[in-house]
Amino acid sequence: MRLQRLVVGLLGAALLGAVPVALTTTSAEAGAALPTRIKLDKTAKVYKYGQKTVIAGTVEAYEPTVCAPETWCSGFDTSGGQITLQSRKAGSSTWKTLGTRADESSFSFSPTSKGSVVYRVLYNGGTDGTYTFQSSSKDRTAKGSRHPHSKGVKSGGRLYYRGNVDPGWGHKPVTIQKKSCKSCSWRGYTTVRTSSTGGYSARIYAPSSGRWYFRSIVKATKPRFVQATGGVIYTYRARTARGAGAGIGG
Repeated sequence: MRLQRLVVGLLGAALLGAVPVALTTTSAEAGAALPTRIKLDKTAKVYKYGQKTVIAGTVEAYEPTVCAPETWCSGFDTSGGQITLQSRKAGSSTWKTLGTRADESSFSFSPTSKGSVVYRVLYNGGTDGTYTFQSSSKDRTAKGSRHPHSKGVKSGGRLYYRGNVDPGWGHKPVTIQKKSCKSCSWRGYTTVRTSSTGGYSARIYAPSSGRWYFRSIVKATKPRFVQATGGVIYTYRARTARGAGAGIGG
């Protein structure tokens, strides 16, 4: 929706007594550019290596008269307005441009996580009829971890917690944690070392009743990676026609 059309709609509502609108000269009509801000959607706390990061949001403009009863509003359609996404790796001072979008009223980027980074969204300003808009920017830190690629495996009647850490975690430790109920605290179960390519495997067991829960932990290596947490799987015993047997789920 263009701001000019929004003005017309508010004035019409004011004539019906629904919305009070001050019929005064706005800052835009006086020749001043409207301040803007970038509003970003929430993101995940941590992105694993190789996952898609989502950086999305809108640009809002400050105009108390037009946007009444609010002071900030979005949905304008500027000419020349553009959104640019940049990234800076943790520990680096160099910014890299990842892409641009022409629609500032609703933008979305999906860069692949390769570790912790700072994203910067830049809006270059623009015009919408008699309105002009200032440029603005917004930073967002996205934490990145290695990816444990974990899963539960049953092989030869035995249960295993397995995975492959990505990237570059050959001959390094992976800690397996365990808890005996959903609301219990995690405790260390065992620590295994990965193969030259990052693969790991730990034998796990099932309780006589109830469930045991397992997950993997890969330690942080700052500044690029925060601690990684593998998927939670559980083990149990089930009775079948052939007797009791151990099972695994997740």
